[in-house]
Amino acid sequence: MTTTQPTTATALFLLALKDDGHPRAWGQQTTYGLAGALLTDLVLAGRLAVSPNGKRLVVVDQTPTGDELLDEGLVRFAGRDGKRLASTIPPVAKGLDRVVGRYLARRGVVREEEGSLWGLVPTRFPLVDRQPEQQLRAQLAEVLRGGSPRPADLALVGLVHGLRLDGKVFRADELGMSRGDLRRRISDLAEGGDPGADATTAAIRRLNASAVPAMAACVGPAASC
Repeated sequence: MTTTQPTTATALFLLALKDDGHPRAWGQQTTYGLAGALLTDLVLAGRLAVSPNGKRLVVVDQTPTGDELLDEGLVRFAGRDGKRLASTIPPVAKGLDRVVGRYLARRGVVREEEGSLWGLVPTRFPLVDRQPEQQLRAQLAEVLRGGSPRPADLALVGLVHGLRLDGKVFRADELGMSRGDLRRRISDLAEGGDPGADATTAAIRRLNASAVPAMAACVGPAASC
């Protein structure tokens, strides 16, 4: 088994996946979220940025990161320098659920089960190793109950919130919280500000304020991409 450090994209994939490999949300919602997650990972890696007005993609450095998933994302984003964030999401997102699923399958976290011809039965990625998701959920549970968030936690909660997956990913009863308290905590983490935040946390806050709405605009019945 090949080991890897979790990225925002792999974390979101695991959160959006049921144990049997079926997604918790409709396909486009998941793939667009994964595009936003890869954007976050590449911003943190110093390869991409968002313009000062928060509306356009900026390619900072096209040097490979050495991680095959991040480098696949870099290739997908690299040709879209200066484009509106909302317009970059659909092309980058195409087939991204399979890319991330296969990345995790090669590392023994999930197993790929090919779908049927013509896509009548979609490809699934049932969980094989539950430990990565369990560790991820334990970390997020601590943060949701009031613990100090890491930049990665802010990014992930912001994506889940922007995709309107809060109720499907986080259960108030499992966290020992009221639904109202959980909603308020998620909103604060996803949308709140902190004047004293370090540079990385501040970058994630800016990304949540700009890229996540751009991504969310591409999903649902009122999609505007």
